[in-house]
Amino acid sequence: MRTQSCFLVVFAVISIWSSIVSGKKKLSSSDSSDDSSDSADVDCPCFDGYHLDNDDLYPLDYYICSSDDTQTQFTTSDSVSCVNLPYLLSDDASDNFFRFGVTTEEAHTDLFAGRCEIEVLDADSESYVEYTLGLSDDELEACTLVIQESHVYQAVCGANPNATNTQLTLDLITTCMTLEAVREHQLALQEIADANDGQRASGYSGYDESVAYIVAQLEAAGYTYIEQQSFDFTLFSVNDNATLIQLIPSAVEYTYLVDFTTMTYSGSGTATAMVKAVDFNSSTSGCDEDDFDDFPAGNIALIQRGGCYFVTKVELAEAAGASGVIIFNDGAAEDGSRDGLMTGSLSMDYTGNLPAVFATYQLGVEWATSEVVMSLTTDTTRTQTSSVNLLAETTAGDEENVVMVGAHLDSVAAGPGINDNGSGSAAILEAAIQMANVDVTNKLRFAWWAAEEIGLIGSTYYVEELLGAANNTGSDILNIALYLNFDMIGSPNYVFHIYDGDNSDGNNTADTPDGSAVIEAFFESFFAAANESYKGSAVGADSDHFPFTAAGVPVGGLFTGASAIKTEEEAEIWGGDAGQAMDPCYHQPCDDYDNNNDHALDVNADAVAAATLYYAMSTEDLDAMSAHISAAFQPAAMNMITRSDGQREERLGHFYIS
Repeated sequence: MRTQSCFLVVFAVISIWSSIVSGKKKLSSSDSSDDSSDSADVDCPCFDGYHLDNDDLYPLDYYICSSDDTQTQFTTSDSVSCVNLPYLLSDDASDNFFRFGVTTEEAHTDLFAGRCEIEVLDADSESYVEYTLGLSDDELEACTLVIQESHVYQAVCGANPNATNTQLTLDLITTCMTLEAVREHQLALQEIADANDGQRASGYSGYDESVAYIVAQLEAAGYTYIEQQSFDFTLFSVNDNATLIQLIPSAVEYTYLVDFTTMTYSGSGTATAMVKAVDFNSSTSGCDEDDFDDFPAGNIALIQRGGCYFVTKVELAEAAGASGVIIFNDGAAEDGSRDGLMTGSLSMDYTGNLPAVFATYQLGVEWATSEVVMSLTTDTTRTQTSSVNLLAETTAGDEENVVMVGAHLDSVAAGPGINDNGSGSAAILEAAIQMANVDVTNKLRFAWWAAEEIGLIGSTYYVEELLGAANNTGSDILNIALYLNFDMIGSPNYVFHIYDGDNSDGNNTADTPDGSAVIEAFFESFFAAANESYKGSAVGADSDHFPFTAAGVPVGGLFTGASAIKTEEEAEIWGGDAGQAMDPCYHQPCDDYDNNNDHALDVNADAVAAATLYYAMSTEDLDAMSAHISAAFQPAAMNMITRSDGQREERLGHFYIS
């Protein structure tokens, strides 16, 4: 169940690690006579809905105390505006800050403007601060709230329309950001998948229902700006498992998803023919027209991975008269990571109709060194359709300094996608709920992207639209101060990865704009304070941050691993199973509600909330953004990107394209 709204006792202004302390709220008469000591024992909350007494949290109706210590009950319908405003004090009355960095008296005089009378008493021995809440004469003359011992900060966990100016510290929001709430959202996504053929892929009903769930949650939290941005794309469907059968020299039926798999955007059909290796054992097999000079028309082309995009290899094979294509892994990595199967994509740019599959390195070598006749069949459909990105904004905040927080909402068609990426989607949804009524400095924009799984289509469309608008107005893309991306943050065999904003590991395959290193440093500080180890994650084109990096927007994010194998060293640091994938159910039907590590998700969800709040309040530690926008960004050519070192990028979204 969702944790109910809570009030916590905290010290100090918004800072990275504010300390939370315990305390007690008591209400006394405004009369300073001897009766005040008796009235101080009366539990009489003069604030919004909850009372903390002896560290026990429990809900109450609204109350107020009159001068004779009686309690009068009223509700929000009585419009007592002062009751719902927050306050924040430290032990030293001369050092009391509200959010604006001014003294308590100044801050509250400004905030309460004509509605509440404020009196700060000289009571050093008790550290008392007295507030007189000026209610209407028809109600009660005065209500004095005495804050004893550690002083009290009223704050609300979750959306509360009656607490319109709630301010959160980072400690508080991470307390409010519960694992139970995030898991509740994941459970809802699982139930949606269960009702929709076990998946939530873009272009299908499961995705549409996922959008509807998040919209309902946002509306309940009080968001009034919610946009569904529609775009067209080519939906790729595998209607039936591909088959690959060796006929000569002996009959062998190979196993789908073990020995080979259908390439995304493959054509549909059957090819039965000799298998002809193309420029075998070359790092650029099938990348040049010359590689097909002696290719017998009608044969099945056997091509090694490497050197160019898969779509280039298949298009050249089709031009040479091939009846089908088998691309096999290249075995180029000492750790064996380029031996097995992977998810290869021809991209939406492929318009041919050759059946194309991807196979393991071992089988490819075997076929290339033998005379083999194969029967290859794929059953696929490519359909023009549409989907939507879901966007939501806070009411408060600077529209010219927008902090974006995003995660892709779609799953693959093969499974429910509860880690990939129900984990990121659920975490940013709960962060949005917690931030709903915070009086932020910078506008927060949350994004749930569509069609990430088939090539970052939704996020690319969004950035392309902003760049198009920027060409006309010069402002839209420039208004985005930074983008935070959360994709797979609860992997069962996890490693805590932080996007390598400064490329200190030297593995990035995409440029990281200025400011990305600052975001990385924030997450590093968070994990260090949480006593958690972390390592860098190469920034490339493998998730929705990429269109933003290409447009020059600083990015940051978290990741707990997908199909990569956990090393012995990593297992010693983070536990789990060495020699196994960090997410053994990556892109499979078993990526369900149980495919999760609670600790990883809990820590990362807190990090999501902390970064969201931190940058919503200030982006001063980031450089000016306008200088980083790239005029050369061309989303339509996204699948043909090159790395800064001149080498071609291998991934676009979760699919390998070369």
